[in-house]
Amino acid sequence: MLIIVVFPHDLERLVPQNIPQTRHDLTMAPLWTLLYRPTLVVAAFFSLYVFALAVYRLYFSPIAKFPGRRLAAVTLWYEFYYQVIKGGRYVWEVEKMHQEYGKSASLSGWY
Repeated sequence: MLIIVVFPHDLERLVPQNIPQTRHDLTMAPLWTLLYRPTLVVAAFFSLYVFALAVYRLYFSPIAKFPGRRLAAVTLWYEFYYQVIKGGRYVWEVEKMHQEYGKSASLSGWY
């Protein structure tokens, strides 16, 4: 068994003093320097926009009071899935939603 003992005066010698801070190293950069990275700023604003739009469509939109599937109320991906992936089955899905939620079912957040 090998035991290594490091004393405080030896620690300064083991840790490099001049660590170069590269521009691509996020761990070494202060938080405010992340604002200079346009990709991160655009991604953050886009994520905030998508979240705010989802909250608006679910709670504050004029058609938010109508019953329906929440995913269908937030995005058009629900319709895309049934039209493209399921091969045009959205018409039957609309029929199911009308049977489940009534005549005034919310089919999409767009209209």
